[in-house]
Amino acid sequence: MVNTNKTSENGEKKGPFLQKDAPVERVSPSDALSLMHGWRFVPDELELKKRMLYALAVGFECLSMWVYKQIIPYVDKYGGEDFESTIFPKLLSAQAQSKYTLTEIHQEIERNIVVLVKRMYPKHSKIFFTEDATEEAINEFRNDASQKDKDCIRVLYCFLQLFLTEIEELDVRTVELIFFLGKVLDCRIYDYLISYFSTEKDLLLEILVNKMKNRQMNMPEQRHLQDADIEKLFGKLEKTTYTVKEEEDLAKKILLDLSKEMDVDPAVFFMIHALMFIKCKPDEIILEKIIDQMKNKNKAVRGQCTIILQAFSKYEGVTETLIKALEDADDDIKHQAKISLAVAIPQVVERQAELIDLYAKWIEEEECKYIEQLPHILIAAKNTNHPKHTDLYKAYCRIIQNTSAQMQVILLNKAVEIFSLYIKSEDLIMEEIKEMKIEDKKTGIEFPSPDLTENAEVHSYSADDAVSDLERLLMILAGQEGTVDETIKILPKISKLVTSSFPSRLLLSLYERDPKRNWRYWTCLLNTTESMKSILSDTNKEKILEHIKKLTKHWASAVRKAAHQTEILFA
Repeated sequence: MVNTNKTSENGEKKGPFLQKDAPVERVSPSDALSLMHGWRFVPDELELKKRMLYALAVGFECLSMWVYKQIIPYVDKYGGEDFESTIFPKLLSAQAQSKYTLTEIHQEIERNIVVLVKRMYPKHSKIFFTEDATEEAINEFRNDASQKDKDCIRVLYCFLQLFLTEIEELDVRTVELIFFLGKVLDCRIYDYLISYFSTEKDLLLEILVNKMKNRQMNMPEQRHLQDADIEKLFGKLEKTTYTVKEEEDLAKKILLDLSKEMDVDPAVFFMIHALMFIKCKPDEIILEKIIDQMKNKNKAVRGQCTIILQAFSKYEGVTETLIKALEDADDDIKHQAKISLAVAIPQVVERQAELIDLYAKWIEEEECKYIEQLPHILIAAKNTNHPKHTDLYKAYCRIIQNTSAQMQVILLNKAVEIFSLYIKSEDLIMEEIKEMKIEDKKTGIEFPSPDLTENAEVHSYSADDAVSDLERLLMILAGQEGTVDETIKILPKISKLVTSSFPSRLLLSLYERDPKRNWRYWTCLLNTTESMKSILSDTNKEKILEHIKKLTKHWASAVRKAAHQTEILFA
């Protein structure tokens, strides 16, 4: 096990966690490459338990990955307590004798942890993996009194011991994983970590700001380990307990010390953790120290600073700092400052109009570079009746028509919100009247219109014609491979912003498409059709029903099943 009798700066030795005596050495590339073939050394005729014990007894380095991949199947078959008593001691010994720690093994352990946490908290595991769990989700988790899977607890406890053997490496990722297991298993682990890393500023800060984040999220503390388990992990190490204020003051003190560092890695580390700190507890002094990093001579530090300042756009002085960055000597910093200001526009109040003017200029000059922020800025411009909102509207329509499929999907996600600002009930009435006149003239409308595909690139979009613009864009996106699925999903939400005949015309055209082997296309379309049943006329329902009946004989069982359900609904 790792020798955690780590000597502090003043020469004192820390109390033992777990023990590891073997030195860490490098391994030859040939040994590393043999990893993928390790399974060949394990006899197939043995049962799983004997195969695991055999692999650990043989001790080939290349068997390590195979062993870690069998942990979940082993627990499923024999239980967590059997794994802890039979396999884990040998696994721990093998880990101690290992020449090195494979990145792949770390990744496999992390995958196992994800599986076990999901089993342990089947209804609420998401709150452990997300950065912004909702208050409702956390309250539901707090009120959940269900028994936790003991097998999962014991195996996660074993993984915690494995990570503690590597703690001498002072690896931030290892500390993050130990902290995560503390959040999942037992909050008492935090205090021991604080005690152990009392002289390691960077790792101590990592623990303190994560504790602040948990408190800010109001995350319930877990206690699933026994006192004997904690004793086994940390031995006689004296636990240091701080009050909330003392922890926050200590974190701030460390941040202020780190802010004096000018080298790239320490400066970036400071800014990232200062961001975490301020999100939990706003602090003007710490923010000022972040802003000061824009004076750093190193380009990488200034670039990281412009990114981090996006999160503080509502604070005084941040917008001015980013505007000054537009004059930076380095073009990459200028570019990043433009992106940061674009992200900040919807959040700022002061100088928002000035920033919208700047963005309108950038999007006109370098359209392809700042597209992702366009929907949010267009909404902000329209809500404040900024003079440039019509120009931004035209740019939005033009770009969503011509950009890449990936970016089209991003822009389409805000289409309902954007067009809701431009389309009023009277606009829909006028469009309905126009359609009636066209019908009276017997000119007819083909769908999709030939004019749409042949002359789309020369079409001029206008905020005054938002209804027809929206219909045109939906037709274009529905006819493209990379955007048709998202167009189908958005139809129910957008049906109130188009003329009454448009949804049925679009649906019929979608049923006439050939999506090749993409059976998910049909299941998505059938789900959308069901949700739009109430707005379809009887005539159109009959036409669509004919297509649905054909799908009941589709080669994919999922499509046949969905088609039968939709057919019953429409019958």
